[in-house]
Amino acid sequence: MPEHLTSIDELITLRDAQQQQGTLRAAAATDREIGLRLSEDGFYERGLGHLQAARRLFGDDSYDGAVCDHSIGIVLAELARYEESAAALDHARTIYGSLHRFLAVADCDEHLGQSLLVLGQPLDAIARFEAARRIHVEMNTTDRVAACDEGIEDAKAALHPAQPHRGRPRRAHIAHRIAAA
Repeated sequence: MPEHLTSIDELITLRDAQQQQGTLRAAAATDREIGLRLSEDGFYERGLGHLQAARRLFGDDSYDGAVCDHSIGIVLAELARYEESAAALDHARTIYGSLHRFLAVADCDEHLGQSLLVLGQPLDAIARFEAARRIHVEMNTTDRVAACDEGIEDAKAALHPAQPHRGRPRRAHIAHRIAAA
């Protein structure tokens, strides 16, 4: 995608041209970019629509499809649709694992942990945070190790009614996190 295209309107024009030319994978990649940008700007519903449109064009077992599922999972969590979020993240995690994209697996595990925590499944959340933590320790991504430790502590606190977890999951920065994975 050309670097000079910065506005959503320009991206939509590009996507439309790609569709007319029959370059559907390129159009899907552009739709994914539109969805990421809209979501990062807080327009979650609109962003979700573009991410889902892109996802439909990518194959189920493709890296591009996993990136869409990963992004969709994060956006769904922002919309407080945690069960759907967990399903999308789990699917992305499975594909990433088959492709040996372990930092992406860890990121999905972190987001899964947050969704599971909100869904009242703190033991499952702990397992996801611990799995992510192991990968981050191995990859020496210490900032993410600390985030996993926070998630584990939140989940442990949720196990004890006298110490409820801190509430809604921390906001993710979608494009930044996906690109790093």
